[in-house]
Amino acid sequence: MLVVDDNAENLRMMGELLSGNGVDTSFAKLGGQALRLAARRLPSGVFGPVDFSHGFQLRIIAARIARCSTVRVYGIGSS
Repeated sequence: MLVVDDNAENLRMMGELLSGNGVDTSFAKLGGQALRLAARRLPSGVFGPVDFSHGFQLRIIAARIARCSTVRVYGIGSS
């Protein structure tokens, strides 16, 4: 799972939650960093905030790394 968020506290919490449940997880604070990580190893999914701008960016990241494969995009809202 690739977790993308510019908030360090969100990354920490998601890391604890996912790795505590045995999920192999990578973390990125920025979209470019997420693309570089995903180029090295295709994640099983992408997780990040789903507000309009970030949710759109996550879909772009998922589409670029998927290259015709199915990559799930998960999200969490702030409201």
